[in-house]
Amino acid sequence: MALPLIAIVGRPNVGKSTLFNCLLGRRRAIVEDTPGVTRDRLIVQARLGDHTVLLADTGGLGGMDDPLEDDIARQAEAAVEAAHLILHVLDAREGLQPGDEAIAHRLRRASAPVVTVANKCDGVDPAQILADFAPLGVDEILPISALHGISTQKLVERLGALLPAGGGEAVRADLSLAVVGRPNVGKSSLVNVLAGEERMVVSDLPGTTRDAVDTTFAWQGKQIRICDTAGLRKKHVTRSGVERYSVLRALSAILEAEVTVLMIDATVGCQEQEQKIAAYLAEHHRACVIAINKWDQVAKSTQTHDEWVEEVRSRIPFLSYAPVVTLSVRDHQRIQRLLESCWAVAEQYRRRLPTARVNAVIEKAVAAQPPPRVRGKRPRIYYASQTGVAPPTVVLFMNRPQDLSPTYRRYLLRHLNDGLDLTLTPIHLVLRQRQ
Repeated sequence: MALPLIAIVGRPNVGKSTLFNCLLGRRRAIVEDTPGVTRDRLIVQARLGDHTVLLADTGGLGGMDDPLEDDIARQAEAAVEAAHLILHVLDAREGLQPGDEAIAHRLRRASAPVVTVANKCDGVDPAQILADFAPLGVDEILPISALHGISTQKLVERLGALLPAGGGEAVRADLSLAVVGRPNVGKSSLVNVLAGEERMVVSDLPGTTRDAVDTTFAWQGKQIRICDTAGLRKKHVTRSGVERYSVLRALSAILEAEVTVLMIDATVGCQEQEQKIAAYLAEHHRACVIAINKWDQVAKSTQTHDEWVEEVRSRIPFLSYAPVVTLSVRDHQRIQRLLESCWAVAEQYRRRLPTARVNAVIEKAVAAQPPPRVRGKRPRIYYASQTGVAPPTVVLFMNRPQDLSPTYRRYLLRHLNDGLDLTLTPIHLVLRQRQ
């Protein structure tokens, strides 16, 4: 049985994202005292009591001075239409507002049950809360404080009573992807194409996506989870707290995903920001596919593709293992090739190899070019072992690891990549001393 979807809706700044994080048990949505912080549907698998569900945080409905207000409302409306259960959040401190009545009126037409909560109830008389929201005409209003955890367990029990027994089976993704890049490079458009629906707000305004948002879709019989992230801008441009947290969430998404798709705008090229993202990926040994979007807008000759690949390789040499795919999200060109590349990279990223084969590659490399002597003594490698995957991690046991130069380490890594048929993935090389 598919997982039931719980949609959290309400006016801007009533505490929807705080409640989302509270129910989830960790900070997943951006929270700030600024209306309109949440723009996309943020859907995450969660465990509520005995039930596994999908929680959907939505953008605030109405009352925002935001050029994307209509798009945000459509995203929230889509969540309401798809939901098995709707959580309508009110602000107990502000009392009843016109926006609350409009949303309640819309939810009366919803096919799913609606649970109404008055958030921020701490310090407010419960009798006053009931009196304030009596005009809504709902059967029950549950006072809670998502920030302080007041009555949230009671809410979980209330939701559980309305959910089907068992709450469905947890969905395990066969592959997890993160899409990163500068603002307005086409990340959200790519996610929408793959999901087959408008899951993400798309606009020519830079910074439209503020949070890292997960979407799951099926591809060739496999479940793929893809995370769209906020555009990564230069530090001096990233001013607000929302943007700073968006950057942290994007970097966290890179570490959580198996494969990262680094998108480059073909009309802009590979610049300093792409180099910084690439350096972060290489530093953390993350698998990657480089996607050059807006390829349809590039004037082409027979050499154009090779020239672009050469340019990318020269600017971000530390991602030499990452395949390069040129595509046009707008025209749906080479989307399948992108997914095929991501799957091929993931297979190598997860691969575990026999110890004998790893040692054979190292022995051959050392025989062809022994480590340079340091103070008259040559470092000696006793044996090697693969100790982990994602990334493939190879430990070298040796007498003086500190004397193995960075140049020689890169030499060994090249031999490992080639000799172990791991040319599409980084290898994490660890040196360990053994007497």
